Amino acid sequence: MPMIRAGLISQDAGPENRRTLIRSEGACAACTSPQSATLPLVAGYAYFIEGLMMEGSGGDYIDVSWKPPGASAFSIILAPNLAYCVNPDAVSLEITTQPTDVTVSERRTATFTSAAKGTGAILYQWQTFDFGLSAWVNIQDATNSTFRITPTDASTQNGSLFQMQASLGGGLVNQTVVSDQVTLFVNDDTDGPVVVSAYSLGGTTIKVKFDEDLDLFSATDTASYSLDGAAITHVDLVRGDNGVSNTVLITLGSPLPSSAFTIGGGVEDGGHNFGSFSIAGSVFAPGSGLIDDVVVGSAVDPIERGSTAVTPNQLEVVAGGSDIWASADAFRYAYGLYTNDFDVKVRVTRLDEANKWSKAGFVVREDLTANAHGMSAVVTPSAPTALDNTGPGANDYEAGIRPTVGAATTDWGQFRPTPVPYPDAWIRLRRVSSTFTAFWASNGVNWIQFANTNQTFPATVYLGLGTTPTTTAWAWLPPRIIRILG
Repeated sequence: MPMIRAGLISQDAGPENRRTLIRSEGACAACTSPQSATLPLVAGYAYFIEGLMMEGSGGDYIDVSWKPPGASAFSIILAPNLAYCVNPDAVSLEITTQPTDVTVSERRTATFTSAAKGTGAILYQWQTFDFGLSAWVNIQDATNSTFRITPTDASTQNGSLFQMQASLGGGLVNQTVVSDQVTLFVNDDTDGPVVVSAYSLGGTTIKVKFDEDLDLFSATDTASYSLDGAAITHVDLVRGDNGVSNTVLITLGSPLPSSAFTIGGGVEDGGHNFGSFSIAGSVFAPGSGLIDDVVVGSAVDPIERGSTAVTPNQLEVVAGGSDIWASADAFRYAYGLYTNDFDVKVRVTRLDEANKWSKAGFVVREDLTANAHGMSAVVTPSAPTALDNTGPGANDYEAGIRPTVGAATTDWGQFRPTPVPYPDAWIRLRRVSSTFTAFWASNGVNWIQFANTNQTFPATVYLGLGTTPTTTAWAWLPPRIIRILG
């Protein structure tokens, strides 16, 4: 009986779409005969390849060759590029939370949420239906399980359609699932802005957040606000946690006289609808020098921007971000500008365990860019298991330094004290000229040095409290919280 050989290939890593690439009968000829037609392959994708052979007599073989980019000739695919006995049926991916329709008024933020689970890391991509193209198109940077949009025009955005596409990332078998389609209903805006929150970090600035975008001229007019106990000297309109210009940072001529205040006034939204307001707020740490809280990172990291809540002597932060380490950082930062020497202390009472290396503590930076020259003295979680399955919390004090812009972060600590004594995890950071020293304590009194270095920084630096979950897996993790006592 003659030998029969057949080679089959699929357009993906599963066998369902395989088709015959070559079939031949007869004795073996030269290694290049018979030879199939060539097919283009896309880098980063896995393909299912199957060889079937029925031997009559004599030796036989089948080989699969490729020509990678830059190669001048075909060569046999080597073992490191092959995975044997992959069972596509063992791979699963399914939607666990379907999104629902949302109705909002213009300039209010609509939030859609969908989630999936599977046998590997999950990649999310939100899509909108383009009626002109009659096709679903990806939304830039909408790569989290939660998607937020702030419509500005009901006449064009009412009835917009969205869906979430989930896929397995980094595996050999490519699978994709799509959520239910949902609709955004947008009503005309006839109401003025509503105040949401007000707080002060150090007593010399106040941050006030509204439920929609504000008119620039109305929002930055000091006459739009009233405050007892301190004069308002300047107002900046800034982007809030959802990326909308719905927040004002108010600079005061003198510190607030107490840890409680009430601010009021009236402002217009982006559609010139007027709304009056009055709201009570608190100061976290009077006299600390902290002036603002921001997200440090890139457009896509942190995925989740987080939030800040203040009560007297307590700062609670929900933070996103991949880390305060490596060659660039992504974290939430409550900071001030400090000139020359300083000696600061903080007590961390809680740090949720998103990742074994989640961090909270002091961060010094030359500027607010992600890869800035900077250093940190932080604590990590103590939980037995991190929620992203990276293992038990590191449960230690750490000190990291990036000596120049964009350089790798290294450890400047002499040792890493462990375990972290929550809820009394005290950190102290001191600067004397170019000498920086970090201490730890369980009572805020008996300090033990664990890091010391000489590092050249400008006279004035950014100094504050940094928090990061050290993970981008917000798609399936609940918010991470750090609670700090000043």
